[in-house]
Amino acid sequence: MLTIRVLSKSAGKPVRSPRRKRGLVMGLDDRLRNDAQHAEGRLKEAAGKATDNERLTTEGQKDQIAADAKQVGENVKDEFRKD
Repeated sequence: MLTIRVLSKSAGKPVRSPRRKRGLVMGLDDRLRNDAQHAEGRLKEAAGKATDNERLTTEGQKDQIAADAKQVGENVKDEFRKD
């Protein structure tokens, strides 16, 4: 988990920055992971097709589907956050 902290001038204790929202940082992090998983799935699928490896092709497709499903979940969460 990524937490942005700043030092207060008076006590020297870390406090949360009021300018950053945790949800936005976490959402970006999740989206980057989903995009990476999708890209990895595309590479696996392409490698499986190039080598006639049906297992690798299927695994790549499965990774892409999982990444797409996670992305849909992120989009739903974003819609609820807008309200």
